[in-house]
Amino acid sequence: MKKLKKTLVVLILCNIMLLLTAMTCNDSYEYRSVIFENQSNDTIITWSSGWKPTTPEAVIEYYSDEWATQIPPHEHSVESWVDEEDIMVYIFVIKKADRDLYSQKEIVEKGLAEYYSYSYQDLKKMDFKIVYGGDNPIDSIPKTSM
Repeated sequence: MKKLKKTLVVLILCNIMLLLTAMTCNDSYEYRSVIFENQSNDTIITWSSGWKPTTPEAVIEYYSDEWATQIPPHEHSVESWVDEEDIMVYIFVIKKADRDLYSQKEIVEKGLAEYYSYSYQDLKKMDFKIVYGGDNPIDSIPKTSM
């Protein structure tokens, strides 16, 4: 019984030390706002990430309403990203009408999800403003291959 009490005390002390250590960390990251503007005539649903998925199925698997941003026509959203030279931002776009009409599997099969990626230098050249133009590829952000 004494051994159990000693073990319990040690575990409690370890947890307290861990908590105190975690509370003294200095989160000194600088953040930058990135604007995503929808200039199309469709409401779009966007999801951005710092990781590159390996397949369209992987995107759809993580593409839930909880993490996605809905942007009406001619509106915009603002997201904060760590302001570091080595970041990559991956953005996935699905038109709301397609999301409402098709299942996730059909969206992948029909190629209805659009994928874009930007380096910090790309974002800097665009003054940290990404413009989505819809069907006109000249107005839209550059696509990347998966």
